[in-house]
Amino acid sequence: MRSKKEYIVLIAVAVVLVLYLVFHQSDRTLYKLPEMTDLSEKEISRIEIKTPDQAIELEKEAGKWVIKPQGYTAAQNKIEKMLDTIKEFKLTAMVSESENYTRYQLTEDEKITVKAWADGEVELVFDIGKAAPSHRHTFVKLPDDPNVYHARNNFRNRFNQSLDGLRDKTVLALNEEDIQAVELKREEKQIKITRTQIKPEVKVTPSDTDKEAKDTEAAAPEKPAWQDAEGNEVAESDVKELLNSLSDLKCKGFIDGRQKSDFSNPKVKVTLTGPETHTLSIFDKETEDADKYPAVSSGSDYPFYLPAYKAENIMEAFEKE
Repeated sequence: MRSKKEYIVLIAVAVVLVLYLVFHQSDRTLYKLPEMTDLSEKEISRIEIKTPDQAIELEKEAGKWVIKPQGYTAAQNKIEKMLDTIKEFKLTAMVSESENYTRYQLTEDEKITVKAWADGEVELVFDIGKAAPSHRHTFVKLPDDPNVYHARNNFRNRFNQSLDGLRDKTVLALNEEDIQAVELKREEKQIKITRTQIKPEVKVTPSDTDKEAKDTEAAAPEKPAWQDAEGNEVAESDVKELLNSLSDLKCKGFIDGRQKSDFSNPKVKVTLTGPETHTLSIFDKETEDADKYPAVSSGSDYPFYLPAYKAENIMEAFEKE
């Protein structure tokens, strides 16, 4: 009888211990995470990013994102990553209630604050700290909430951007197949090449009559080619290399405080003719050992710098011709 009572007592103690462990193993099971607004179906129209050094405003205009108030075109691929983060923003755990924000890079001199608008209203505000040790979460804080949380994914770098870093660096964009003529000028030299169709050389055997030879030549299909002003065929690979380098040309950075009209007498000028005319002018380096060239183009409202290797490849393409 005594043994049976001891078993009952032991079982009761075990049950109590299990219940204790279940309900006291961690406060993570005893709190409710704040609910976030579902932005997946809403069109975000404005984003504000505030770092300790600067504040950047981004706004959607006519389907494209621009940097306000300057009106600079923003790098759409970088904005898309921000939008993905905002729309997927989800808290996964509470990390701290201590209000000690230094260890999470959530102090005033380290945090990044993001605000997102949709339909003219602020829909989401959060502070970004550093990435969690797992690099699969980011430490974040919400306004009027002293707690630190884990948010899904590692996204601080997506918002840790300078104004210049968020500008679209594309300064010339064209479809290579649309270009029908390329003109290159350098000092006193000038060359113009044109896309055309030419008849290939036809081999005629000694046994062919004049009529057969003419018929063979007439039946030969034309092939696309590039020719200079004298009718000489230009190597297609050289032209393709040049067009490829210009089709999605990106600059190293923009030249602040100067206008396109401030630049004259280019070292090289390239004109590409198609449905639209595109131009690129490259100027002398500002110093002999500089690693960039000033330039202007029809694809940018602002003067910019081209990396030396890009500018020199374009100039070398001229020399090849």
